[in-house]
Amino acid sequence: MMDTSAFADPFAAEDVNSGVSIYFAVVFLPITLHMALHASESWRAGWIFFASPASSSRIVIATKNFVAVYFLGAYLLLVAAVWSVFYQRVWHALVHAMFVWLIAHLLLQCAVLVKPVLPFASEPRRGERTGGLFLMFFGGGTLAAFIPFLMPAVYAHPPIAVAVFAFMVAATAALEYALRLRIDEVVGDLEFRN
Repeated sequence: MMDTSAFADPFAAEDVNSGVSIYFAVVFLPITLHMALHASESWRAGWIFFASPASSSRIVIATKNFVAVYFLGAYLLLVAAVWSVFYQRVWHALVHAMFVWLIAHLLLQCAVLVKPVLPFASEPRRGERTGGLFLMFFGGGTLAAFIPFLMPAVYAHPPIAVAVFAFMVAATAALEYALRLRIDEVVGDLEFRN
């Protein structure tokens, strides 16, 4: 028999201690992909980023957007489809998936803000990501554990839900602006090293 407690509707607040593993995947997927996309065995081909007139910030942001839309977005659409079967209303699944996507996108923006790198332009090094992985698992795991507790409280009051949504959209826009400035500052100073 299938355990459906992992699919409890947060709008109904049936069981707030459910589905943490889904949130772990949502939190870790984009950050792990960001960390993996900067290194490649063919890193020497990254000279093209430094020789072309393309904007480094646009390349880094396009990589982030690719991860956010094609990996995270596709995963959350699939999860929303599954949630819609178990939730009381289909729109509950869609709104919840949208909120979770915004949370994961904010985390992805923070990861890129901390370490903006051109895709596939760095030599892979063993142990380089150990500290970053630890911080990611600790911070992301803590956030993922709190999502099932926080979201029912947010959804219980529609004005609070709208305010939280507006705040998250504003934070996303502000981080996107800060990201462009930071990438121009950091990536613009890089040089290709063979």
